[in-house]
Amino acid sequence: MHETYETEEAELLRWLRDKRTTEGIEVEFKRAFSGRSEELAKDIISLANTRGGKICFGIDDLSELKDVIGVENPGALRETIQNVINDKCRPGLDPLPVSEEVPCSDRTVLILHVEESNNKPHYYEKNNYPRIFVRADNTSRPANIDQIQRLFEERGRISYDNKPQQGVS
Repeated sequence: MHETYETEEAELLRWLRDKRTTEGIEVEFKRAFSGRSEELAKDIISLANTRGGKICFGIDDLSELKDVIGVENPGALRETIQNVINDKCRPGLDPLPVSEEVPCSDRTVLILHVEESNNKPHYYEKNNYPRIFVRADNTSRPANIDQIQRLFEERGRISYDNKPQQGVS
């Protein structure tokens, strides 16, 4: 079992040290959980609404080498993530994100794997207003009306091409 950890650690370090590994449409690095559940919900939702991807906690995203700083309490972070998913992400994510702890020297990196959802668009409510996000380059951004329409079409709820128009027979 220890060999598995060494292999996971080596793969993680190789992946992080690869100059092509940067934050992007499918990858988000976080030093730690900021304590802002809406920010985390936004990142999870944007990945689920786009192509899926991973959020890597315990990685210094400001350093060129993407230093592993680790997370202090992976179990507590997992619980926080699960609470954010349950309390903030609407409708429920399908499939549910899966988290993975990767030991790295004396630190632990927590990787949250978020699949592209079958149940999109996802949103969270702020002041009784649904906030829908998508991933664009290396950021989570509010979806514009065209993106929201496409998300509904991908889910199969609405087909604007086949929608009857007023005054047309």
